[in-house]
Amino acid sequence: MLRHHLKHPQRKQRDWLDKVRAEGRIKRAEPATEENTAPELMPEAVWLWRAFVTLSGQRWSGEHGPQPIPVSEIYAMGRIEDVSKAELRWLVEVVQTLDRIYLEDAYKKLQAEAEKQRKKAAMKRGAR
Repeated sequence: MLRHHLKHPQRKQRDWLDKVRAEGRIKRAEPATEENTAPELMPEAVWLWRAFVTLSGQRWSGEHGPQPIPVSEIYAMGRIEDVSKAELRWLVEVVQTLDRIYLEDAYKKLQAEAEKQRKKAAMKRGAR
């Protein structure tokens, strides 16, 4: 079973999500409206998104937040997927672009949380 999940991590995630949904901890999403619709991926780009999700799930996160996905890991994913040289260039470009967007968002959230904690600490000091 573990070997299957290592080969197919999306199945492991789906199994976990099904279990949580069955326990009632996750409610069904609201019907799609113009405000909450996610963009649809072109079928030929789905493998790129899956590669990014897999690589992002393996990223190292330290004291200063999540770290960029190393190019060596992207190349390794390309070899695992047995992609052509042209597809590998596309994989590297797309994953690095998505990673940059992910990191910008993560760092903004960390900065906002740190600012919130500073204000909270300042208020405690002022209340004494």
